[in-house]
Amino acid sequence: MLSQSNLSAELERALIDRHGPMLPSRVLWKVLGYSSAAAWRQSIRRQTVPVPIFKLEGRSGYFALSRDVAQWMAQQRMTATEAADQKGGMS
Repeated sequence: MLSQSNLSAELERALIDRHGPMLPSRVLWKVLGYSSAAAWRQSIRRQTVPVPIFKLEGRSGYFALSRDVAQWMAQQRMTATEAADQKGGMS
C-alpha cells in the first residue's frame, strides 16, 4: 500500500508538472472537487476551503500551493481508506 507521504509526493509531482507550483482559482475548484466555480466562490466566502489560499498582488483570484493541495488530497485518500478498512470494506 502507498504511504500518505509517498502518495502526497506523487500527487505534488503531477500537479507541478501540469500546473506549476501554484494553482490558480480556475484550476483549484476542479482539483479540490467543487461542482462549479460558484460553489468554489461560496466556499471562499464561508471560509471553508480545505487548503490555505492566498492572493497575489496584481493578479486576480486566489492561489494555493500545489504541495498543500497534494497533501490534502493524500490525507483525504488515507482517511477514506482507513474508514473502509474499519468497516471491513475494500479500498
